[in-house]
Amino acid sequence: MSPFFYIIVSLFFTNIILSIIFFTAWWTMGRERHTLLWTATFVIGAFQWLLNIFKPGDHSVYWMLACSLSVGTVVFGTLGHVARTGAQLSWKLLVSSGLVAIALTYYFTVIDYHRGLSTSLYIFHTVFYLFACSFILIKYRKPYSFAEIGAAVMYVLFAIAQAAAAVAALMQGAEYNKYYFDIYLVINFISLPTGYIGMSLFIVFVLASDMAEKMRIQAITDSLTGVLNRRGFYQSANQQLNEVIKKNQYMCLIYWDIDKFKVINDTYGHATGDTVLVETVKAVAANIKSTDVIGRLGGEEFVILLSRTNKADADMVAERLRQAIAELSINITSGEPIQVTASFGVAKINQDDASIEVAINSADNALYKAKQSGRNMVINAE
Repeated sequence: MSPFFYIIVSLFFTNIILSIIFFTAWWTMGRERHTLLWTATFVIGAFQWLLNIFKPGDHSVYWMLACSLSVGTVVFGTLGHVARTGAQLSWKLLVSSGLVAIALTYYFTVIDYHRGLSTSLYIFHTVFYLFACSFILIKYRKPYSFAEIGAAVMYVLFAIAQAAAAVAALMQGAEYNKYYFDIYLVINFISLPTGYIGMSLFIVFVLASDMAEKMRIQAITDSLTGVLNRRGFYQSANQQLNEVIKKNQYMCLIYWDIDKFKVINDTYGHATGDTVLVETVKAVAANIKSTDVIGRLGGEEFVILLSRTNKADADMVAERLRQAIAELSINITSGEPIQVTASFGVAKINQDDASIEVAINSADNALYKAKQSGRNMVINAE
């Protein structure tokens, strides 16, 4: 048997194994849509190589089925990257271009036979989509991971190899040319195993990186309110602090908690208390910038690190947050909506001696004064 036969058989089993791996990943890792699309990619790829093992007698039928399955793997693979990154690419456009490639291949295979175009069109389509996948990985994922960089590079290298194969196939012209067809076969079947397995392993690496990132985020996120927990706040706040100091902006820390939260828990129950926490955090998050760092230190106590142009702007933020919570009407499962208030302590962070811990202590003391002074107010540590 030809060496190419053994390559095709190995690619068939490789696709079977990869489809099982990606389906398992989809089933166990949140059932993300892109993982399912990649599962479909390798299922189609398995059928493609199975078709090459058991070729139908009619060449036109075999070639159209093989090209259609090949285009299918590329389209589904690209759709997986689009789904994962949220790229602004229409799935209808991607599918339509695949159908056009299949239609043109059919035309030059069955209607107006042209050996070069019949052999090369679907490969040129593949090359375009491989470059598109590389672009999507880099364009729509910033900062991107080493896995994404590796996958993007692998896509580009495989695209170049496939482009060379496509050019060799096209140079046959209208009729079969053994010289150029042999070049096409050699390039195609040398690059296919390496490219296929290389891209697949990098995509597995990408999934593993995504899982590691999810676990990291879960470790620093408060599960109830969705803001940073104590550990996450200290990490993000110290990083933000270093960045803002370079910009020479005014920075302060706001320490706040919900007034008489224990009474709310005792009166309405802990489920209602959780609802109050979630709704007040939503109100606060809606009134600060996305670059501001908010975290839950524990119970009903929260901190916000924010940078503004000057002290007056920062004080206005604290007052706006106090008003937003005071005007909040929280619906509960039984009874009338409840109203809550919160007290705020604000402490400036000195750039010459910047310290999150010192700022928290100062803001905590200011918060204590706000509680002693009647609650539902803002006290500045200065």
